[in-house]
Amino acid sequence: MAARAPRGAVPAWLQTVVLDLRPRFDDALARGNHPRVRVIRVLLAITVCAGVAVEVGASKRSALKACAPGYSPCLRVSPDLDCDQISEASKPVRVTGADRYGLDRDRDGLGCELAGQGGGARSPWGLILRKPPRKEATSAKPGDLLTVVGWSPASFKGTNYQLCQKRPTGLVCLPGPMPKQPLGFVLEGRVQTLGTWRVTRLTAVGGVLRVILRVHKKLRASDSVQIP
Repeated sequence: MAARAPRGAVPAWLQTVVLDLRPRFDDALARGNHPRVRVIRVLLAITVCAGVAVEVGASKRSALKACAPGYSPCLRVSPDLDCDQISEASKPVRVTGADRYGLDRDRDGLGCELAGQGGGARSPWGLILRKPPRKEATSAKPGDLLTVVGWSPASFKGTNYQLCQKRPTGLVCLPGPMPKQPLGFVLEGRVQTLGTWRVTRLTAVGGVLRVILRVHKKLRASDSVQIP
């Protein structure tokens, strides 16, 4: 991969153009105030301006694409950001990092919830493992009972769901086969408690427990926790 030029440096292509035009400019200048001198001056000015415009445009595009670490979906990098400045399409916000914007003040892993509403277009599905029920689980051990909280789009209200885990023997789900689905495992089209998950030694695959939300035979969201 080619090395990137330092910020503020003249692009290599611009240097090539300038070096190509410079001998012609010097030759015309030696002959006096020839019309070509004015033409070359104009060409040099246009080239320089074009180079600056490209660099500025690239910087702006890079800033727009930059995502603040620790949030899902992507939130733009900003000196400060609160829930009022985040579109409803991006709510609720899953907080997985240092929470530089303070969106998750109660430390439950979720920020900017929309009361009674489902997930937005950019955040339709989500899952969080908690221990105790109102705090995000950072680790767990065999015997712990985790509370599984998740959210879904409003259009899926009334749809059955399963909580699953991938094991070496295959996918293990609660409840079992969907035709025998008991009452209670139904999406509400908003943030809700989906159930509980008992941690056992069998659930720790490679020292990690990963629980999956499965709807219409598709894996919609997941969360994981370390098992020492």
